[in-house]
Amino acid sequence: ILVFDLQQRIIQINPSAANLIRRRLGLVIGLDFRNAMKHSPELRDTLVRLMPELEEQPLRQEVQYSERFFEITATPLTSRVGHSVGTLVTIRDISPHRDRMRSIELDRDTLNRTVKLQTARIREQETWFETLFGASTDAVFVMRDAQYVDCNKRSLEVFGCSRNEILGKYPGSLSPAQQPDGRDS
Repeated sequence: ILVFDLQQRIIQINPSAANLIRRRLGLVIGLDFRNAMKHSPELRDTLVRLMPELEEQPLRQEVQYSERFFEITATPLTSRVGHSVGTLVTIRDISPHRDRMRSIELDRDTLNRTVKLQTARIREQETWFETLFGASTDAVFVMRDAQYVDCNKRSLEVFGCSRNEILGKYPGSLSPAQQPDGRDS
């Protein structure tokens, strides 16, 4: 956390901010932030860009610095009567968040590739099944919960029924009460 006065001098700084700009805590109070932050040019240049825009509203900017990512928020400070008295600047390390987001994006990409591959395999298997199912010379039924949900063309020929007469029925409803040899169905 840094606080600047109207002349953009540092009037308060916490130890984390002093460490970030590579300066000892007591040596930056009263210095113009551009001079105080000379060892941190990326941060300094971002603040220089933000300062003119600060008159009316807080601003937020992300910046990469020393292989890490930071979120810089600058908020104008006003007196009780509404006069501008300075600027509050917070600098937050968001590298762990960005690393997690990057990991999530990689996981999402891997998942999407896996889904596409598995979808293609399922479609291939569906085509294979439909070919076998449709071309079979045997009557083939597909059942769910002991009920017919699909049948091939040969089953329609064997039972002498339409598709609508078979689907939704149970096996016992299509079988005769007795088989040709006299046994119960």
